[in-house]
Amino acid sequence: GEVRRALYPTRIMQLTKLAFAALVAALALAQLGQAFTNGALARTTRTTAVGELASCKRNTKDEKRMRNREAARRNRVKGAATGKARRRIVRLEKINEVRNSEAEFMATAYTQVMEDVIEKVNPLANM
Repeated sequence: GEVRRALYPTRIMQLTKLAFAALVAALALAQLGQAFTNGALARTTRTTAVGELASCKRNTKDEKRMRNREAARRNRVKGAATGKARRRIVRLEKINEVRNSEAEFMATAYTQVMEDVIEKVNPLANM
């Protein structure tokens, strides 16, 4: 009976050594196989994953734009002159000033011309 007891732990040790050697051999074969492959399969799965992430990122950007638009619409002050409206008002005022000054100039120029024409036609009209 004692001989069997002595053999039992050594048998377990032999099996564990064998299992460890098999594990090391399997890992070495996996590394060796990976070294000789071109990695095309790995690249395609990587790009697919990145593509999926990019589309997700795109969706979140679109959603954020829509949320910002809605918030801007909600918080808009109605009837108040905002930045663009103020600039437009100032631009229209300048345009009107230029138009008025041109109209005044044209009115004085044409009245002067008309007075000269009338004098030439009828020199006695102003007497």
